[in-house]
Amino acid sequence: MTDQVSAPVLLYVEDEAIIQLMMKTILEDAGFELIVAGNGEEALDLLETEKRRITALVTDVNLGTGPTGWNVARRARMLIPRIPVIYASSASEHDWMMYGVPLSRLLSKPFRPSMVVETVATFLEFRPGLDGCAASGEAARLSRMPDDIRTALLARQSAIARIGRSRERPSLLPDA
Repeated sequence: MTDQVSAPVLLYVEDEAIIQLMMKTILEDAGFELIVAGNGEEALDLLETEKRRITALVTDVNLGTGPTGWNVARRARMLIPRIPVIYASSASEHDWMMYGVPLSRLLSKPFRPSMVVETVATFLEFRPGLDGCAASGEAARLSRMPDDIRTALLARQSAIARIGRSRERPSLLPDA
C-alpha cells in the first residue's frame, strides 16, 4: 500500500475569466487542488463552507463590486488563523502594507505564473507537481508544465533535498 499525498487546497479568487482560467490550469498542473471564486461575495461564502479544506488563499484585490481581496483575506484569517495569503494584484505595495493581512505576500501584476506556484509552494513547503507522483502515476504532469515552472520546481526540489527537512515549518503568525 502506498501513501497518497493529498494536494493542498487553494481558494483562488479572480474576477477576470481569462486570468482565472490560465491560473487555474497552471496551479492544478502544479499539483494543487483549487476552489475557484469569481468575486468577493462568492469567496466569502466558500470560506464559510470549505474552511476545513482550504490550506491557502490566492486572491486578486480588485474584485469588482462587493468585497475586495483585502476583505476576503481578513475573513479568511478570522476563520483560519494561520492561512497563507497571497495577493496577486496590480495594487501598490503601499496599499498592501496598509490593507494586507500580516505575513502575507503581494505579487504585483503582471507576473510570471511560475511566481504564484513558487510563492504558494514556499508558504506551504509543498513540492507542487512532484509530491506523490510515483504513487499516483502523475509524473507526466511535470513534463506538461511550461519550462519556467518546471525549472523553478526542480530547482526548489533540489534545494530542499540539500537542506533537508529537519527544520520545523516556520509559523505564519506569532504564537499568541
